[in-house]
Amino acid sequence: MEIHCLWILGDERVVKGGSIWESLILDAKARKCFFQADEHIDLAKVIVEVKTDLRQLDELLNGETTLFRSTAWKVLFSRMFIESFSKIVSWEIKKLVLLMLLKLSSGWRPKRSYTATVIGESPYCDLMKEFKVKGMHLICTVDIVKETQYTQVLKVWDILPFHEIPELVKRLERIIGTYTPEYIERCKTGSLRGSEFPIKWPLTSEITQCKTHDNFPCDDIGNGCVENVKVRESLLLMKFYSLSTTAVNNMISGCDGGDLALPFELTEQEKDVVAFDKSSFILGRSGTGKTTVLTTKLFQNEQLHHLACEGFHEATERNKDVKQDVLHQLFVTFSPKLCYAVKKHISEWKRLTCGGSSSSQNCSLCIDDIDVMMLSEDIPDHLIHLSNDAYPLVITFHRFLLMLDKTVGTSYFERVPYVRQLICSNQTSTSRLAVLEHYMRFKDVTYERFCSAYWPHFNNKLTKNFDPSTLYTEIMSVIKGGLAAGEAPSGILSKGDYVSLSDSRISMFNAQKREHVYSIFLQYEKKKVENGHFDLADLVNDLHQRLEVEGYKGDLIDYVYIDEVQDLSMRQIMLFKYVCRNVHEGFSFSGDTAQAIAKGIGFRFEDIRCLFFKKFLLGSERGKMSKIFQLSENFRTHAGVLDLAQSVIDVLCRFFPLFVDALSRETSQISGELPILLETDITNNDINIIFERGGGISQQITGFGAEQVVLVRDESVKEKVIGIVGKNALVLTIIESKGLEFQDVLLYDFFTTSSFSNEWRIIYDYMKEKDLPNSSSTALGSCFHMEKHAVLCSELKQLYVAITRTRQRLWIFETTGFSYPIYDYWKKLGLVEVKHLSDHLFADKMQIPSSKDEWKSRGLKLFHENNFIMAQMCFSKAGNKHSERLAEAYQLRAIADGTWASQLERKKLFKDAAKLFSDLGKEEQAADCFFEVEDYRTAGDIYLSKSMWEKAGNCFYLGKCYERAVEEYEKAGAFAKCLSACADGKLFEMGRQLLVRWGGCGGDEVEFWRKGAIHYHGVKDFKNMMTFVRSFHSKDDMRRFLKEKRCFDELISLEVEWGKFKNAAVVSRLKRDPVTEANLHKDELRRESSLIILWHVFYNSQIFQCMENPFTQKNELLRKAVSLAKQDSDISFYRFVCKEAKNLSEGETQEELLRKGVEFVYSYKENALAMRLEWVKSTHEIKKIVKDMLDMMRSFLKSVNRLHELLLLNEVCGEFVEAAKINQEDEFSIEAAFRRLWYVFFGSLWARGKRAWPLKNFKQKEMLLDDANICLEYHSDSKLLELVLTEISILSMAEISLSQMWRYLREMPKERSLRIQFLVSRSILDVHLHSDCMVDAIVERRVGDGMIKYLEDILPKKIVSVEGLIYFWTYWKELIWEIIKWSYTWYHGCNSSKIYEDFILNYFGVRKYDRNSSGSYVVLDAEAPWVKDMKPVMHRNGYLYIISAHQLSYVASRYWCSELLFVAEKVLRKLQSLLHASSTGEIFSIHKQTKILSSLSEVTKSLQKCKFPHSKNHASAIVDQYVHPCIDHFLSNVFLIDWKYAQSKEMVSLRENVNFLNTLKEVIDMNMESQKGLTCWQLGRLAMIFLGYKLIGLIAGTERNIRCSSSLQWSDLFGKLMNGYKSSSKNGDLARSLHNVLKETFSASWRKLNDFMSPSCFIYLMERLLTLSSCIHGCVFTTRSSLVKWLTYEDWAMCLNGSGVTCLDTMKNIHHSLASMIGKMLSSKDDLMEWVKRSKEEDSYTILVLRLIVLLSLICANSERHCHHLFQLLRCPHLASLLPSKFRKTLIKGIKKNCLVDALAVACEEIDNPLVIVCFTQDFSKAPCQKAIFLDMTKLNLREEMVMEMLYSEKCDDDSTASCTRECGAQTNPTFHI
Repeated sequence: MEIHCLWILGDERVVKGGSIWESLILDAKARKCFFQADEHIDLAKVIVEVKTDLRQLDELLNGETTLFRSTAWKVLFSRMFIESFSKIVSWEIKKLVLLMLLKLSSGWRPKRSYTATVIGESPYCDLMKEFKVKGMHLICTVDIVKETQYTQVLKVWDILPFHEIPELVKRLERIIGTYTPEYIERCKTGSLRGSEFPIKWPLTSEITQCKTHDNFPCDDIGNGCVENVKVRESLLLMKFYSLSTTAVNNMISGCDGGDLALPFELTEQEKDVVAFDKSSFILGRSGTGKTTVLTTKLFQNEQLHHLACEGFHEATERNKDVKQDVLHQLFVTFSPKLCYAVKKHISEWKRLTCGGSSSSQNCSLCIDDIDVMMLSEDIPDHLIHLSNDAYPLVITFHRFLLMLDKTVGTSYFERVPYVRQLICSNQTSTSRLAVLEHYMRFKDVTYERFCSAYWPHFNNKLTKNFDPSTLYTEIMSVIKGGLAAGEAPSGILSKGDYVSLSDSRISMFNAQKREHVYSIFLQYEKKKVENGHFDLADLVNDLHQRLEVEGYKGDLIDYVYIDEVQDLSMRQIMLFKYVCRNVHEGFSFSGDTAQAIAKGIGFRFEDIRCLFFKKFLLGSERGKMSKIFQLSENFRTHAGVLDLAQSVIDVLCRFFPLFVDALSRETSQISGELPILLETDITNNDINIIFERGGGISQQITGFGAEQVVLVRDESVKEKVIGIVGKNALVLTIIESKGLEFQDVLLYDFFTTSSFSNEWRIIYDYMKEKDLPNSSSTALGSCFHMEKHAVLCSELKQLYVAITRTRQRLWIFETTGFSYPIYDYWKKLGLVEVKHLSDHLFADKMQIPSSKDEWKSRGLKLFHENNFIMAQMCFSKAGNKHSERLAEAYQLRAIADGTWASQLERKKLFKDAAKLFSDLGKEEQAADCFFEVEDYRTAGDIYLSKSMWEKAGNCFYLGKCYERAVEEYEKAGAFAKCLSACADGKLFEMGRQLLVRWGGCGGDEVEFWRKGAIHYHGVKDFKNMMTFVRSFHSKDDMRRFLKEKRCFDELISLEVEWGKFKNAAVVSRLKRDPVTEANLHKDELRRESSLIILWHVFYNSQIFQCMENPFTQKNELLRKAVSLAKQDSDISFYRFVCKEAKNLSEGETQEELLRKGVEFVYSYKENALAMRLEWVKSTHEIKKIVKDMLDMMRSFLKSVNRLHELLLLNEVCGEFVEAAKINQEDEFSIEAAFRRLWYVFFGSLWARGKRAWPLKNFKQKEMLLDDANICLEYHSDSKLLELVLTEISILSMAEISLSQMWRYLREMPKERSLRIQFLVSRSILDVHLHSDCMVDAIVERRVGDGMIKYLEDILPKKIVSVEGLIYFWTYWKELIWEIIKWSYTWYHGCNSSKIYEDFILNYFGVRKYDRNSSGSYVVLDAEAPWVKDMKPVMHRNGYLYIISAHQLSYVASRYWCSELLFVAEKVLRKLQSLLHASSTGEIFSIHKQTKILSSLSEVTKSLQKCKFPHSKNHASAIVDQYVHPCIDHFLSNVFLIDWKYAQSKEMVSLRENVNFLNTLKEVIDMNMESQKGLTCWQLGRLAMIFLGYKLIGLIAGTERNIRCSSSLQWSDLFGKLMNGYKSSSKNGDLARSLHNVLKETFSASWRKLNDFMSPSCFIYLMERLLTLSSCIHGCVFTTRSSLVKWLTYEDWAMCLNGSGVTCLDTMKNIHHSLASMIGKMLSSKDDLMEWVKRSKEEDSYTILVLRLIVLLSLICANSERHCHHLFQLLRCPHLASLLPSKFRKTLIKGIKKNCLVDALAVACEEIDNPLVIVCFTQDFSKAPCQKAIFLDMTKLNLREEMVMEMLYSEKCDDDSTASCTRECGAQTNPTFHI
């Protein structure tokens, strides 16, 4: 059968869209017969060949074609290839070249390949390949790269014509010759014929590429270098790019021969750093690729995040913590140029990877100020909710500070009024940043400003031994910017802390010099404030403080990259911890401390790592710290320069190891000329000899070229050199050159101009250490001293930077001999050559001419570094007049911005710059210059001509051309600014019309309306004012404004208009127009109207108004008030108004008017709350009126000399000082002192309206005490004097020692001063309540003299104890109880004691109303808390509140009952806290618990004994609240579930402790109270107590409750227990009774009953039963914990005879019963768990299971039966997981081997509860088993202490023996048998 197939070949895109083929295609897809041709290998090849022949190359180069999808080889092409590719003219050839690369990447290889002869003859022909494309030759090599595997790759070196191949091959052979044979063989693996795939190898074994330097081929290059070429031409340093869709598109869209805007291939070292996914520290010298690594790391994270968002699994795992759509990455560097370059580079990367084409404009060719360009970018001035386009955020550190400043709290800069004004007039974020950058230029104390404006003004005596650089660094990096400064509150080290740093290992100064430094620092800070300056440390410290207080609320950054971190201080670096929480992975620090020449910065890279550990990582986050990565391969220069730079680093590391990081040597495989030392015999203008013979040819320029530079130390030397060489060379300072690189560098007079000068001789000492002797006569060394040679650190770092600026040649030229030491050092090492400048031929060779393009390129770089003078020279040499003049304009502007120019000079410079900018078409820059000189109108006109309306508006606004500003702002849509200009220009009508036209301004109009209203109010135009007021957004705003301006008529009109008559009435009250106010009230507000009229009459009374004519409208208004009140529905209100009207209508004399006025006010005050009268007069207003009335009454009484009434009034008003002076006694008598103390005592108790205790301060207290002291000066009675002085010291709340107060209490009799007794006892009690009370282990109670002696011993030591607490509580309680009893009998009229009466009257502030009667009293403080409930039973007489003696005694009695219970509760709470504290962590605390519980019991008993006349229920509740929980807590600790504690010595010792046993009895009695008999729970606990500690003689109630129990078994058991069964023969009956109880309890269903015993109690009783019943064999097998319980219960003598306890049958029966119970409990897991849970013992389940297994094991050992039950339970799975593994396995093994006892001994030792064998017979035949304690009770002289020593003796120390047995002998101490 033949099968025929029909294949249809076509383009799917053509046949779609309604074609007749569409249905056919859909059918084919459904039958799975539709294929993509380019997915088939053979068909894909055919397609490529056909399309190539048809010249359809564009389709092949499309990223969607098969060539891109079928990539097999990684193809890398070099920068040299890109340059050659860009020179190819034909686009067709370019496309063919790219097509060839793509075909090679897919694995295609030509079947026949033409190879040039030179390649074929090469020894490495298998590695070098040639592919021909239209007359051009692709030269490639096979190489290996390390990624996830070792993989073969194809490196494309160049595409070139045939005749250039030999030179390239020769250079490639040189490189391949350095490869190891193994590496070459791996590269050769595989055939390059046909279709090939790269070979891959795992990373398990390392593949070494290059040989060691010793094995390099020897030739003329030497030094272990591979190439001797210019650095820029080196193949080894060539950048390679990976072939990709993006790369192809980039080259097709236009390539100018420069570097592609894509990441290039990294070295393995760099790849390791980039691949490291934790926070990293990257350290490398100049030119090692640090910035490249950071940018690549950033871009890689961007790509991974993008892939994670797309759902790729691997990327998702890597970025699983990143949740936002855009990754928040922050790149920060100090250099604006570097920042701009990185930003542009990353932007280009992102654009190209997203499918864009290469930018046609090279950013390096843009002639503009980088600072201005960066400010013009659309980046906000804060870090809050930045747009996605803003990330990754690449900014300078200055920009970061400014953005962070705006983000956190109130800006540091906006606190300056001048800056705030500028910012307010520039609302855009970029304008704000421009303002702040400008402000910082003038106000920031940089190093230059420090040297010029500060250093000359410091004390010369202080500065003579320092240089400015060192001092500036100390201030910025240590005092204000160091790690230690961060610990100081202000971020600035104190003088003491700074001086103490002299003891640290990194100190450069001793203590004396540090004091001088700090003195200079203080002078600097003072002058800085005077000048209105700041430094970056001030801003950074302010940011830290704000961040600590307010927190960071901006965008959280995921990754932070900090380049050139050596330019930042520690405090500056610490800021980044706030913005990024991803501390483990999110930080990358890059830098080189050898380049730390930024003034004010000084530290090591290791210090940053330490900072990161201490300040960034927190607590548990402090895991393994990342290592410091070092980049050692240098890409900038050759080996000769690197060796010289390393020699400088070596010296630096030797003398300053803590100020620079010691790294491995940098490497370079490129050789080059050795650096040259220039010498000459000419002494004048030596440098001129280099340039005086220069000449130019053709278009080349004379002198040094664009890639050559003269480097000098500072500006002064720079000016001198420029004066000599003119425009024949670029001249830069070392600091200016940082970040730049040149082909050749001439370092001029570095050592000559050094402040270190002759001290360079220290180099000779270093040479001696390194065995580099020098025979020079100048080789006189200098001993190194850190302080003396401190400046050398900075000098060496600058020298290092200068050396590393060159790529090729370095010349060093000095005019003095200061350089001899370092010259000798270099010569000895062979690192330099010496040349004489007398050789004119050499001088000519030094000069390398440059083309105009090269000069222009160099000019642009310098321009971007803001070095406009040198840029101007470069543009001049390039013949670019436009750029030259532009640089000149920028230079003029820079000089004007500088610190040296005067105001007049600034204006001229800015105007000159503006003219130049304008001539050059830079109108915006010209406008900026006019703006700087405040020529705002000109600036505005320029901006206007450029249609920059908002900036024009800003200028017109500042120029006060407000109408023009409004016009421009409106055009720009800056409506808020538009309104501001209208307001400031008083153009309110214009602004109003604009708002009408706009229909609002989004809320910005609010302030405009307010300003307009204020303006019209000021000019008395109230009509227009109301127009603006009515435009306010809310009625409340209108009311507030009109009230502030006191426009009451307008406000009343508004309120009436709104229908708010009540509000209008309130406003009318402000006008003091009550009639109008009353008329405004409607019918529903008659009450308010009535009250308003009453107050109007009151205020117009003759009391306040000294009018000769009476108030004529008085009666009429009062009648109207009564009439309005009558219409109110509340009859009580009507009566109130009638009463108040009567008060106001009566009285003619002054006294009558005053008394009626007082009555009116007090009556109103009393009824204010009940009748809701506060609406008319607030409580505060009433208080003020009352005070005014009483002041008037006081003046009247004083005028008529009515002293008694005046005294009471002063006392009522709280004027105690005045009251004390009224009495007639001698002012300096002892009575006068007591009178003042009376006021102090009362005032201290009730001040501030709070509880009486503790004492408080009040306004007149200090004055009263001072007066009392003065009264004592004339008194001679020593006893009375001591009494008063004692009370003064207590009432003054002075610090009095416990021992002093104790002396007062003992020596001061109560009848002399009850007040002192009260104060002292309560003060001492408070000390005990608020201190940590000591609880000693002595349970016995101290009483009588013993207690007094005890207190006298501890109180002077400031020790407070529980016994002291109880003593002073008892003392105070008895004192208060006497007061209560007296108050109660006083209430019944049965007692009259002046001592108690005076105390109570003083305490409550009560005076006798009538001095001749005791029937009524005046309450001085009617607002005191104790009066609160008494007001209904008091009556008022004017301003006096009267209470009867009967009522007062009742109040006093009730108050003291409450106070006593309040303090009692505090005491009980204190004891309760101590009880809980003493029960944690230590077993011995059971003694302390006993003492505490005994004390608690004593307090509660004392409360129960008190027959409170009040608060009986409260007292009972307190007792119940505190006693019963403490009892449960106490018993749970006496009977501990865990035997580790239950078997302690201390538990045994308690059995004879009388106090403990008595406390236990009290606990039983309190816990066992019941009217219906005891529960099973209570009975079980009671049995535990009896069997644990034999107790006899309980109170009758407890015995009755036990007998009332429903169970005969329980009654029988307790009958035996309470009767004290002491004979061993009766212990058998006790065992049977206990057995019966346990059987009865176990048979009862605890599931159905609420009354059940807890599992722990039940097991405890089972253990006791086993011990009681197991003595029939003459010995007992038990554990130490069970034996301790037994010994605790039994009398010691009874333990000596254990025979005859039980008969054999009884014992067997008990053992069988116990084993059965245990089996049932353990076999039913759920039942036991539920029982434990219902008993609230969940935490003890595991230990209960273990106790049951041990108990069953002991039953087996004692009965020699039931082992099979034990074996089954041990193998039960749910029990096995709960038991210790070794314990369980040991028992199973012992049962199997029939040696259970031995196994049990081993198992018990494993759980720390040793097996004990107790022998009662002398014929005990069993030998003691190992690991058990053997106790022979038959020994006659066996004493308790001997047994205890045996039970608790330490284990044997013999390591060779696994166990030991302890036995007690007859005549000796316990011995050990091994």
